[in-house]
Amino acid sequence: MKLAQSDRERFEAKVGPADPKTGCLEWLGRKDKDGYGQFDVNKNGKWGSQQAHRIAFILYAGPIPDGKIIVHLYCDNPPGVNPSHLRMASQAQNVMHMLRKGRSPSRVGENHPYSKLTESDVIAIRKRYAEGGITYENLGQQYGVSSGAIARVVRRENWKHIPE
Repeated sequence: MKLAQSDRERFEAKVGPADPKTGCLEWLGRKDKDGYGQFDVNKNGKWGSQQAHRIAFILYAGPIPDGKIIVHLYCDNPPGVNPSHLRMASQAQNVMHMLRKGRSPSRVGENHPYSKLTESDVIAIRKRYAEGGITYENLGQQYGVSSGAIARVVRRENWKHIPE
C-alpha cells in the first residue's frame, strides 16, 4: 500500500504525545472494539479502514510483505503507534508472543479448567522423555494423564507456549 504525504499529515494529526514512562505514542482517532486505532486510506480509488499501527509501520519503516503482520513488541498497547515499538512478524510468532505474555483470550496451559498438568510438569516430561528409557505410557501413569496427552506434550502439539 502506497501512502501520500497528505496521509502522513492526517495520520500524525491523530497521534498523541509520547507517554513519559513508556514512550508509547497513543492513537487519538477512532478505535475498533479491541482498542486498535483505525485510519481511513484511499486504496485504488476506494476508501477503507486500516489498523493505525500498520499505517505507522508503513509510514516509518516501509511496506509490509504479504503474510506478515505488525505486532506491538514492547508496549502491548493496542492503540500504540510508536514505530520503535512495532515489529514485523508471522501470525505464529504473534501467537507465541501473546501466550508468553499471558495475553491469550483463551485459557491455555494451567489456566485451562481441565488441565491436569502444570508448566513444571511439562518441562519435566519433555526432559525425561528426551533422556530416554521411558515411554509415553509410563509418563502418563506417573502424571495421571493418557499416553496420547504425553505424546502431544512431547511433540509440542500442546503446551506450545512453554519454551524448549
